[in-house]
Amino acid sequence: MHDIRWLSKGQVMVRLVRIMPALLTVLQNEEHELYLLLTNYKIQFLMHFFADVLGELNILSCKLQEQHPDTSSIGNHLKSVVEVLRASFLGGGMFGIDTKHTSSFIKMVYEQNGALCFKDLSGSTHYHGLHLGPMWEGDDINPQEIVSQVISKLVLMCSSYVSSLITSLWSRFKVDFSFFEATKYFSPKDYCGFVEVEGCISCVA
Repeated sequence: MHDIRWLSKGQVMVRLVRIMPALLTVLQNEEHELYLLLTNYKIQFLMHFFADVLGELNILSCKLQEQHPDTSSIGNHLKSVVEVLRASFLGGGMFGIDTKHTSSFIKMVYEQNGALCFKDLSGSTHYHGLHLGPMWEGDDINPQEIVSQVISKLVLMCSSYVSSLITSLWSRFKVDFSFFEATKYFSPKDYCGFVEVEGCISCVA
């Protein structure tokens, strides 16, 4: 995972969580050790969480890498990404609300009594029970710990990560939205008759 380009990590995580139930069905019979690792509730929670967060960052990254970036547009995208992250993970309500992957994961596991499930092309339903074991060797666990306590710890950890990420974005770009708003007056896209042909900006009289 860490050998993959930063921009691609979000795409990898999104695709991985999409095929996860089917992947678990294959690993269950062929790679028991990996299957045991991927049926850890904490690992699945974090994978779905990062699919949402990195997915949002990919949008911003792609905008920054455009051949002819529009400064005012970048400011709007940056502000949008930060607002989405705050609303979804720091809003004080349900963690991961309105997210595509985190919320669907939490809902599925709750409805299926702690399991991931899916139907294959033949209509057969496959269930994969999740456990609360250690995520890595040496990871201390409390055998008396219940799911709600585990979730609380994960939410606290993920919220702290998102908060640090937002702070890092502010620091990295030294955001001044009044500056971004002012640049709109110099952007041809905000003038009537704007057209863009093969990446070249021009105006129609």
